[in-house]
Amino acid sequence: MTGTSTPVLAAIVIPFFTLLGAAIGFFGNNFLATRNLRKEISVKVAEYRLQWINELGEQFADFAACTASHMFASSGEKHEELFKEAQRAKSRIITLMNIEDDLFPPLDEAMTNLSFYAGGHIGASPDAEDVRKYYDLQHKFLRISNDIVKKEWRKTKTHLRIDTVKSAALASGGDKDWIDRLAYPENS
Repeated sequence: MTGTSTPVLAAIVIPFFTLLGAAIGFFGNNFLATRNLRKEISVKVAEYRLQWINELGEQFADFAACTASHMFASSGEKHEELFKEAQRAKSRIITLMNIEDDLFPPLDEAMTNLSFYAGGHIGASPDAEDVRKYYDLQHKFLRISNDIVKKEWRKTKTHLRIDTVKSAALASGGDKDWIDRLAYPENS
């Protein structure tokens, strides 16, 4: 009887383990593909955010340069053109910014103050007090701009870290609480 049961057993066991191996391979590949897709999406979003942050930084620099040119232009230079350049840079900043950001109101105020102060000295030779006041306003604008760029860069790094930690933790079979402690150590 052992002679006939071995082929029957082999006919049952071999397909069973073949199907089991195929199922494990399918679900394993699906899991890895999903994890890799999450990583790719996270990296792509980070790339777009970095492009946006760089563009915003360039607009901050353009606005500061335009207002400086406007402030210190001699009376023969084209003040209307310099004013338009400054306003164009300001408009691009406003368009790129999230107006719900808590730093937007002080930024908008700093841009307005800097623009009006520079525009108010058209054709005049600024004295030392005017120059000091202008640079104080410019410093305030640049400080807020720098804070915005740094804040957005930190957000980008944090999101990348969280996505990477979560992907790695899920792959290793970590539970949700463990994953959250790794991804958000400041909340532990």
